Amino acid sequence: HDLFEGIYARAGLISDVEVVEDFPIRYDAAVRRQHRWVRGDWQLVPWVLTRQRRPADELPGNGRAKMLDNLRRSLVAPAIVVALVGGWFMPAPAALHWTFGILLLMAIPPFMPLPSLFLAPRRRDVPLRAHLNILASELGTAVGHFAFQVVTVADQAVRMTDAIVRTLRRLFVTRRHLLEWTTAASASASPDLTVAQLYAFMRHSVVLAIVLAAAAIWLQPSIWPLTGTLALLWTGAPLIAWAMSKPQPLATLKALDADQRERLEAIARQTWRFFTTLVTAEHNHLPPDNVQETPTRVVAGRTSPTNIGLYLLVVATARDRGWCDTDEALTRLEATFATLARMARFRGHLYNWYDTRDLRVLDPAYVSAVDSGNLAGHLIALANLLESWGEPRAVSIACAARTMAMAMDFAFLVDPDRLLLSIGYSVADNRRDDSCYDLLASEARLASLFAIAKGDIPARHWFRLGRSATPVGSGSVLISWSGSMFEYLMPSLLLRAPDGSLLETSNRLVVDRQRGYAKTAGVPWGISESGYNVRDREMTYQYSNFGVPGLGLKRGLSDNLVIAPYATGLATMVDAVAALDNLTAIEAIGGRGELGFYEAIDFTPSRVPAGERFAIVRNYMAHHQGMALLAITNVLDGGRVRDAFHAEPIIRATALLLHERPPRGVGTFKTRPEEARTAANTLPAEIDAIRTHGVEPDALPAVHLLTNGRYSVMLTSAGAGYSR
Repeated sequence: HDLFEGIYARAGLISDVEVVEDFPIRYDAAVRRQHRWVRGDWQLVPWVLTRQRRPADELPGNGRAKMLDNLRRSLVAPAIVVALVGGWFMPAPAALHWTFGILLLMAIPPFMPLPSLFLAPRRRDVPLRAHLNILASELGTAVGHFAFQVVTVADQAVRMTDAIVRTLRRLFVTRRHLLEWTTAASASASPDLTVAQLYAFMRHSVVLAIVLAAAAIWLQPSIWPLTGTLALLWTGAPLIAWAMSKPQPLATLKALDADQRERLEAIARQTWRFFTTLVTAEHNHLPPDNVQETPTRVVAGRTSPTNIGLYLLVVATARDRGWCDTDEALTRLEATFATLARMARFRGHLYNWYDTRDLRVLDPAYVSAVDSGNLAGHLIALANLLESWGEPRAVSIACAARTMAMAMDFAFLVDPDRLLLSIGYSVADNRRDDSCYDLLASEARLASLFAIAKGDIPARHWFRLGRSATPVGSGSVLISWSGSMFEYLMPSLLLRAPDGSLLETSNRLVVDRQRGYAKTAGVPWGISESGYNVRDREMTYQYSNFGVPGLGLKRGLSDNLVIAPYATGLATMVDAVAALDNLTAIEAIGGRGELGFYEAIDFTPSRVPAGERFAIVRNYMAHHQGMALLAITNVLDGGRVRDAFHAEPIIRATALLLHERPPRGVGTFKTRPEEARTAANTLPAEIDAIRTHGVEPDALPAVHLLTNGRYSVMLTSAGAGYSR
């Protein structure tokens, strides 16, 4: 009927709407859909074969040809089976040649694209190994399609014949059931068939194969190897179809035993203690950014939208996991939302930093695109989680959360020329930042998808994000800015990465690369932005972004080796077993404290005390603790938080963007030679990292001068200098 509407009824074209239909994942659902389509094609026979009284009602020639071609395609499988079975009754030599010719014709469609692929020259920026993998994959796919077509052609023939005969009988005899139809969604939603049920479903083709093979062998015993081989394939078709229809295990799914689940639960529950300890009335029920244990315990009385969003989701998760009761969770959430109602905003956005004690906006007043995207996504997930609780108070909070998320305007954060999200907006200067997030492998991915779903940014923004890749093992990984676990995996707290997609493949290979890099250095793995063992004059740990050389565009990644336990927490969503083993190794060297795992362990030689191999950064950061907790509970709950985010209709309508497959035959980013060296802790501290000057009265003083042409700073080895 689609063809009829498009050709005869002149159905209109809507160019800005794309309709995408899932392909059935089970054989029975696929052939049922094909049966429906063939019935629909043959119901158009009266229009194809008859002439209309008025010229205006006449089908155009190209339309009639398209309809006839559909009818021809439905006869291909029956014709192939008739031809193959006919060959069984020929003399042996002729039967072999005849069968080979038919099989060769069947092989033409799947193998047709291969010559152009094999003859195409390899691009210079495509590694030879990647090129050969592509060729092998395409060849394997073609062979698989051909083999499956041979195995199932008898069943296809039976079903096509049934559809044709049934339709003609209904058209010209009974005139009933012409509108019989089952949607693809209903067919796919039916329970998976067992082997016995699939044999019953395909019984007609199995019986036909046995009867025809028996007759052919009785009449032509000399060709029994040929007849028996095809008959065996056709009678085994239900078993093969059942095996092909079985859901494949996810590449990121690793089975956890009871002990492993219990250990992960204990880690997450201890991390929950960070929030129950620090989110108090003193801080207006907001999560302080961090707490430092040494030299004295200091709580940083500031917070960000990301901290707040993570805390809200953590509270809902704690209730769902049974760590607190519903009343306590709702009380906490209501207190935080009461505070949010009092906080200054800009175009619906929270500012980047607030003082938790007096709620003033910290200078400079700034709106961060990535922080706002994080908060918006967390609010949407929270709203759907709360609505499932069935409590009036929870529903009220859910409404407030969704309203707050939808009030955020992302349009003013977009660079109109590049169609990219700016890093943020300086309210004090009334200016959008010129720098933009331009990589798909970025923590801003969540903000991008939410802004598209909300309608603030056109969908083509997603395809403006950079997809440069670098080879890792037998695959390739999206390039990020700093090669950190945070950039790749933080969005996966809420965003699905469908198995085999570009994002899932990158996430999986990034974890493999991080593990391999750490193994070379002889340290636990998990590198991401974090605090490190350098303090300012107030003895506060400093913060920077760290990553694996070769995965990031940032220079100097190999100069540092800082392991962040929360990065391993994020990696539980990719390989929970390996991540749990790594957390155990980190705990063994003192990386776990009272409120969960510490911020980081610094292995960089120049920052490690004399005689020590590493320095523990004894600090806990709210957003890192929240990310690790939610990642672990996503594993334990089967992605409950992620499912809550995707339950939102606007997100479901946009989630197709996440299904992008890895590109084939594209060039990869080559690591700079200086970034390909050994990990930082395997090298001695660079001699020029610290300059030491003794007292030499007769020598010329050593001078260090920095200037940008307008402002200069000079410092001599004697301690003198100026700033002007």
